[in-house]
Amino acid sequence: MMKRKFLVAVLLLSLAASTLTGCGQSSKPEMENDQPTVYQSLEDSLSVMPAFEATDLEGNPVDESIFENADITVVNCWGTFCTPCIDEMPDLAEWAKEMPDNVQIVGIVCDYNEGWEGEANIRQAKQICEEAGVDFVQIVPDKALQEIQLGILVYPTTFFVDNSGHVVGEIIEEANIEKYKEEVTSYLENQSNEVQDHA
Repeated sequence: MMKRKFLVAVLLLSLAASTLTGCGQSSKPEMENDQPTVYQSLEDSLSVMPAFEATDLEGNPVDESIFENADITVVNCWGTFCTPCIDEMPDLAEWAKEMPDNVQIVGIVCDYNEGWEGEANIRQAKQICEEAGVDFVQIVPDKALQEIQLGILVYPTTFFVDNSGHVVGEIIEEANIEKYKEEVTSYLENQSNEVQDHA
């Protein structure tokens, strides 16, 4: 009986911890042709951003050239269903305003799908961003970016992309803006050191 109570307590604590820092993904995007999909973690499957032709929440075109605008881009993958994602959005909005010119942040709204439900999610995403004061780009994924979502198990998931489209640093599977900032600082310091070494 004690063992059973202990196991239940551990399960409840695990659920509580995931609720505080991230949301599990209950379902993954379905692939075409009913082919079975082998899921890989982002760490195993994503080293370079694919070419993509997506839009932002306002319908403006966005492609992989967005990464050329900064030395490092913070890519925040989130969903309208995810409380930790929504809770951190005001902090991300504030951080975006403080970023130097060579750093930027973009979001990917990961619970979008075509059809009415997807449009409802876009409306909800717009409302969340408006209430949080977000003015950085929020990407509505195309099929190429939806492929990336296959490796995401927890929301938010945040990773970092250099200006040539390569994924750099640690992939962070929780809402932790301090860790995001540490990754950006570490990357920029390493880049600065490399420049000095070659001077």
